[in-house]
Amino acid sequence: MRISTVLTLVFTLLVSGWSFAESREDVAWKMIKQGALVVDVRTDQEFVGGHLDDAILIPHQHCASVC
Repeated sequence: MRISTVLTLVFTLLVSGWSFAESREDVAWKMIKQGALVVDVRTDQEFVGGHLDDAILIPHQHCASVC
């Protein structure tokens, strides 16, 4: 499982009533299965090497102007 591709769910997990009974990973995968938007902030090369289906790429170098 590529945890590195689930990078932007941390904030959502914190504000969504995340339960300590579930691991962050379990909650993240549950949210993805329910249609959560996954924003991959790795480099173009890393993204091309593999990413989650429907993930969008916004390289971290561009986040200051986009996010």
